Amino acid sequence: MATPFDELRTARSQLRQSKRALRDTREKLKDVIDDDTEDTNEVIRLLEDQEIKYSKRIEELESRIAELELSIDNERSQSARQE
Repeated sequence: MATPFDELRTARSQLRQSKRALRDTREKLKDVIDDDTEDTNEVIRLLEDQEIKYSKRIEELESRIAELELSIDNERSQSARQE
């Protein structure tokens, strides 16, 4: 079983990856020349869906990181009190 420290490290890594993916997706979206063709509209829709997906993932990861940090802080406080 992974320790909270391992989970935190993994979550932070996933957060960095998701932020990069979101940035790249937004760059691609900016670079699309909207000529109002069906193909272009489909590309825009797909990129917008990816943008939403990555944004939600980032929110989830940030929440998980906050939970893990709180858990680790609580463990440290309990250990300090027991010493």
